Amino acid sequence: MALTLLGKRILSRRPQLLNSIRKNGYIVLVPEIGEDLPEKNPLLQNDGLPEFSNITIENCMAAIAKQTLDLEAGVKEIETSLSETGTTDIFHDVFQVLEEIVAPLDLTWGLSKTLYLGNSSLMPTKSYLAIHDRAKRARAAKFNSPVIYESVKRELQGEAPHSEEETRILNKFALEGKLNGLELTDSQKVQLKQHINKLTAERLQFKQKVDICTKQFSHTIRDSSIVRDFPLDLLKTTASNPLKPLDGPWKVTLDPHVYLPIMEHCPEREIRWNVWQALVSRGSGYGDRDLSTGVHLEEIRFARRDLAKLLGFETYADLSMETKMAENVGNVNSMLHTLLEKAKPAQETELASLYEFALERGFKGGRIELWDVPYWRKKQLKTLFNYNEEEFKNYFPLPTVLTGLFELCERLFNVVIKQRNDISTWHKDVKFYDIFEPQTSAPIAGFYLDPYARSDEKITIQQSNGWMVGIQSQSKITATKPLAALIFNFEPPSGNKQSHLTFKEVKHLFHKFGLALQHLLTRTTYSEVSGSSNIEWDAVEVSGHVLAHWLYNKEIMQNISCHCHSREKLPESMFDCLMEAHKHLAGIDLSRELYLAALDLELHHSTEYWLEIVKKLWPQFRCFPLDKLDSHPCSFTQIFTEEWAAAYYSHVWSRMIAADVYSAFHEVQGDDQKIRDVGKRYRETFLALGGSCHPSKVFRKFRGRDPSPNALLRGFKGGRIELWDVPYWRKKQLKTLFDYNEEEFKNYFPLPTVLTGLFELCERLFNVVIKQRNDISTWHKDVKFYDIFEPQTSAPIAGFYLDPYARSDEKITIQQSNGWMVGIQSQSKITATKPLAALIFNFEPPSGNKQSHLTFKEVKHLFHKFGLALQHLLTRTTYSEVSGSSNIEWDAVEVSGHVLAHWLYNKEIMQNISCHCHSREKLPESMFDCLMEAHKHLAGIDLSRELYLAALDLELHHSTEYWLEIVKKLWPQFRCFPLDKLDSHPCSFTQIFTEEWAAAYYSHVWSRMIAADVYSAFHEVQGDDQKIRDVVAILVKFLGSLEDGIRRRMRCLGR
Repeated sequence: MALTLLGKRILSRRPQLLNSIRKNGYIVLVPEIGEDLPEKNPLLQNDGLPEFSNITIENCMAAIAKQTLDLEAGVKEIETSLSETGTTDIFHDVFQVLEEIVAPLDLTWGLSKTLYLGNSSLMPTKSYLAIHDRAKRARAAKFNSPVIYESVKRELQGEAPHSEEETRILNKFALEGKLNGLELTDSQKVQLKQHINKLTAERLQFKQKVDICTKQFSHTIRDSSIVRDFPLDLLKTTASNPLKPLDGPWKVTLDPHVYLPIMEHCPEREIRWNVWQALVSRGSGYGDRDLSTGVHLEEIRFARRDLAKLLGFETYADLSMETKMAENVGNVNSMLHTLLEKAKPAQETELASLYEFALERGFKGGRIELWDVPYWRKKQLKTLFNYNEEEFKNYFPLPTVLTGLFELCERLFNVVIKQRNDISTWHKDVKFYDIFEPQTSAPIAGFYLDPYARSDEKITIQQSNGWMVGIQSQSKITATKPLAALIFNFEPPSGNKQSHLTFKEVKHLFHKFGLALQHLLTRTTYSEVSGSSNIEWDAVEVSGHVLAHWLYNKEIMQNISCHCHSREKLPESMFDCLMEAHKHLAGIDLSRELYLAALDLELHHSTEYWLEIVKKLWPQFRCFPLDKLDSHPCSFTQIFTEEWAAAYYSHVWSRMIAADVYSAFHEVQGDDQKIRDVGKRYRETFLALGGSCHPSKVFRKFRGRDPSPNALLRGFKGGRIELWDVPYWRKKQLKTLFDYNEEEFKNYFPLPTVLTGLFELCERLFNVVIKQRNDISTWHKDVKFYDIFEPQTSAPIAGFYLDPYARSDEKITIQQSNGWMVGIQSQSKITATKPLAALIFNFEPPSGNKQSHLTFKEVKHLFHKFGLALQHLLTRTTYSEVSGSSNIEWDAVEVSGHVLAHWLYNKEIMQNISCHCHSREKLPESMFDCLMEAHKHLAGIDLSRELYLAALDLELHHSTEYWLEIVKKLWPQFRCFPLDKLDSHPCSFTQIFTEEWAAAYYSHVWSRMIAADVYSAFHEVQGDDQKIRDVVAILVKFLGSLEDGIRRRMRCLGR
């Protein structure tokens, strides 16, 4: 059955500040059954779970009646005690008592709401409204008590120490008391009541007129050719006879479940315009002046402004910020304009692309208008990415999705989710699940899942994605465990066919389960701040968005998908399609949300007439002309009749925070242990702390910094490429232009072949012989030992160990380390010692008959480290003090490594070190060319970055200017990206501030420059073996005559 907006509004259990002013008396809801209720909650079983089979309207209403009276009486007792004796322990005397008397009421309220949403035949709307209103009014008593309020203020002003959770509770009661007018004089309280009554009356009239405008409009389509592409559900909804949906005529209305599908599927532009203008002109009074809402809009603004001033705030927007994570209007506006800097250029690009697409398909308009976007958007999505919602639905059977969802949560948060049978529920389809800590027998929380639509029992609210109902909250005071219900309206199974979800429904399920986790895994002492209780409005949805982000992870998508016939997982092409659909026209969408958020704030912060505000803001955010009939603020019910006044920005804010939170997981993708570590940190902060800690502080505990909008902006099209876009698009371009595939190259580089080719190259260049010696004592069986000989000599001149393979239980692993060259013993004629070295790597070990294969990056690391080893092994100095790399200037230490690595871009050498694992073929010329192109790809960006960091390092150690001024001066000289205002990279430049690269970072570029010049001597004589050997003779001097310093050695090359 459909639910009115009134019913929709009361589903929120969040206290509505300013609407709970204390009155002179209460209307008491008397139990409808005559017997007294027992002390034990009659709605619960012995195991503490609800006995749904015995819950009736009568005993719910009776329980609420008793519990509300108990609560009000309990508040009065606390007031009496505080007035007579005061308190030395406010938490023991006030808050713990409140926990005890509020808990039964919250439970009954939660159960009533669950029944109302899950089986409204057991809990009709009228009955639930009576329970809801009575419970809400009673629950406000604790915040409306002047005596408790004064005690809280004294406690906050005192010096007694409190935990972070206790401080949050005190601040909550102080803020609620202030916003409910407890600071006001009696005459001011009368004014406050007048403002609230005025506000209530104006909001009601605004809503009624918008509803009438919505219902009055209809447009009849009689031409069947217009509806030929309409989906069957839309045809049934609009047809005069739903049983014959193809016969027509078809009636178009402004109901949300009709409006958007019509705009997406109707090919007739004139019809789209007619429907669109009807929607945006509601309340304008153009058609009927009596239905104009403009006056009510302004009266609501005036009443809110007067109310805010009475409570001590400059504007209503400032009042609203008291309950927000953002804290002030300036922070919100800063966020909106930061996002707009990227969103608006993306919007312009998207509109140009959409217009070009439409023109190619017969569009006749001069430009794309707002009423064209949904239609051409859907067309473009289908054409470019072959996106088909019904096709995706075949891959998402509900049981598979649930299994994948639970496994993800178990892995991330170290919990176990188990179904428990034989539990009393409100319907046979409802399942119950316990949540356990690992290796424990007692559950820490539990939840009901009611997934399927039941038209005869369940209420249906248009545009609702389902509900997460907190039935019982975590409280150590009352020893209660969290209990929740997840209620959806998914398509039920039919015969042997499982229930399948659309991707949107999968996303809704993940989002609601994310919210449920915050309720279920909270670990607070008081229910007053458990779960989402006391979380600032603009952060309430964060945990839902975070979990929904995982749907764009390929591994998770594999785990939750299974085709209804073939049982195959979602193909990679369809996953890519989902990713593209996720980003499609994201600039247009975000710009719209940013505009509405800015409009809402300005309407509640400015005294300008609403139309002037629209004319000022519209061109800043939108790329469409403002139509003269467009009066959208006159039907902006979310901010004028619902609870989003000066809070609409919360939708974008929570998405921004969630994207930044998820990016912590994204940054460690591929490393299961690190993902688990981030999951543990997320559980200990966002999930465990609930409302016991301010969200800004929770975020800092999780991320170690303040939030950034960058994660939300990743993947936006248009505008410009930003620093955070480069790695993604670099990889895409590398693949598209050169067909570069790291795994494919790996097949050509078996380690034995690479080593043979490397040793042959060094033997040829440096006139030495490298031989393996067996029966040598080593630290592991995988370690090999090699002697280096001069030709025609029997005594080795040097030796080295090679330990190539990873051993997770023995070897250390250092991120970003490419292996090590360890000089064990140095050359010295004084002590008659020969050079000895060890080369240690973490390459993938052989498996069965399969040899170890290296990626090209690993081959390059091997050559580089061996080049450094050669400098140690082939040195011929008298003193060890200057042998090998000892006493070489820092900026030249890496030269010999880079020189040898340069040989990988020589076609002959590449042939010698390659051999395909199956065909035994050498690396094809096309793949060698690909390597050459990849080597040069975006080299300008990379070098400019290194040059900037080198210059920054030098200037920081040469100048006395503040670091930020140095950055602002150097950045535009070296980089082609704008300097982001959040970019504080010197503050984490560990290489120069905690490592050994202070005033020496330039060495990375300097050594590459020297090495490239050295290698060019070989390159200039390529093809002439004798000349190469002549260069080698010079190079031997370069490697061996080290006492005279780097500049003299460079002169040996004739420079």
